[in-house]
Amino acid sequence: GFMAGALAMIALLGVMSYLKDSVKSEEDVEEKLDTTLFGVLSHESPYRNLKSRIKRQKKRMLITEPSVSFGFVETVKKMRTKLLYKSSKDGDKVLLVTSTAKCEGKTTVAVNLALAMAQRKKKILLIEGDLRKTGLAELLGVTVPKGAGLGDNLGQQKKLESLVFQMEGSSLYLLTNNVSHTRSTEFLASKQFEAFLEKMKQEMDY
Repeated sequence: GFMAGALAMIALLGVMSYLKDSVKSEEDVEEKLDTTLFGVLSHESPYRNLKSRIKRQKKRMLITEPSVSFGFVETVKKMRTKLLYKSSKDGDKVLLVTSTAKCEGKTTVAVNLALAMAQRKKKILLIEGDLRKTGLAELLGVTVPKGAGLGDNLGQQKKLESLVFQMEGSSLYLLTNNVSHTRSTEFLASKQFEAFLEKMKQEMDY
């Protein structure tokens, strides 16, 4: 009886400790992680309706798409406004969107923030930093100019700025990947990429 009771007490303390340390509200994020919260982007269904779900026809999760909910669009715009205010105050020009696991929405967040900033007539460069993937151009529905794919030019003497192209009808510029590579970390940490970023800081708003 004592052993069972002791185990139950340990389990209860474990659950209480977990609940105490877990994040259960927006306020908890800033308090427990000691960071600034720019917004909470709620889950958006990738399907327009039941028919598209059955046919597996996903919508493009972009604020420029009429099928995306008003709440999703407004949240992204609020995040943009807060980020623009803080970055202009701090003098920051480079924003990194990352996460701890796959499929957490890095691309969705980065692309929509870039689109929202471009709507403010800011000159934005959006870089596809995960070279293991090649979906940025497809998501935006743009055609990459011949010879502009990042993957094709890794390890070559070609200047990275020559691979940047402008999205038609927008102040959004893109550096996209077209060939899957496993060494994206080495590339992003290279002197070539560092020099490229420094040059882009002068030419772009963000």
